[in-house]
Amino acid sequence: MTDAWLTPGQKRRQEKQKIYMPLQTLNFDFIYPNSPVEFVDGYICYETESYRYYAVLKLQNVGQKKIKSVEIKFLCYQYANIPYEKISFVYSFDKKTLGKIIEKDKENEKKLFLHKEKPRPFIEHGDIFGDEVYIELPDSYFKRIELELITVSFEDGEKIKFESLQSYRGKKFSQMNDKKKYAYERVNIYRAIEEEFPIKNLPIAFENAWLCCCGQKNIISDTSCSRCHRSLDWQLSNINEDFFDNVIKQENDDPGSFPNYKNFLKASFKSGMNNYINEIELEKKRKMAEQAEANLKIQMELKEKKLHQLLPRIALYFAAVWILIMILTFIVNTR
Repeated sequence: MTDAWLTPGQKRRQEKQKIYMPLQTLNFDFIYPNSPVEFVDGYICYETESYRYYAVLKLQNVGQKKIKSVEIKFLCYQYANIPYEKISFVYSFDKKTLGKIIEKDKENEKKLFLHKEKPRPFIEHGDIFGDEVYIELPDSYFKRIELELITVSFEDGEKIKFESLQSYRGKKFSQMNDKKKYAYERVNIYRAIEEEFPIKNLPIAFENAWLCCCGQKNIISDTSCSRCHRSLDWQLSNINEDFFDNVIKQENDDPGSFPNYKNFLKASFKSGMNNYINEIELEKKRKMAEQAEANLKIQMELKEKKLHQLLPRIALYFAAVWILIMILTFIVNTR
């Protein structure tokens, strides 16, 4: 049965039965200044039967107004610095492309049995949308991909078109010298969570959103990070180059102010801090790949089981046809 003859319900069931394998996670460790929308998370995957490539993105409404639709554009690069293909996509209720909407502060709420929420035509402040929406990408795989925010339409009819939206990234903590890292260690009140949520970059904040030192994006009304729970005010006061420079100046004026600096270096804090991120990210990717492999194995076992159940039926069908032919032949020969 071709897709053209499938009912909407059959198409939905067919989509749910597809298996997607992750290929690459997308890095969104940047902030758009004063933008009502931010890219939160995303990855590239492929469908195991057709081997087509797809992108899945999570976006968040960090502005104060309700959003009706968001248009984005993919820029696909291979070896040249000019994109060989551009793909536009629109998230909207009318096109049924909002995907799974995660309401702010309601991720862990328990739902009543058989509770079914009515779909909302607008994206509220703080909502995350786009999950479980698979955007098809070119068949030929690309070396690099970039995303652009094109337009944002609001409930009241206002529409913002971005000509060239500049993004800002926090400076990588791994680029700091040893004395600056030690200055951070001296004031770090979150050592207990450092291994699970290591510092990746210096925090930055704008009108609508801020980027935590662990790499998580948060809306500006959040006083602490939604992932690691580090305080925004504490980060802006203690994790910045001016603060580090003041500590280093203090050390130059009074060498005794760094009493444990040599012990700090002997403890290989440098290698540990720089390797935390790589080890944790690799572990997450390994677990993701193992889970995807396990899901694929289960699906293959189910298909093989169905095939084994089908073969006896086919054999029985041909046996019945053969017996029927033999009976008809016998009847014809006896006349």
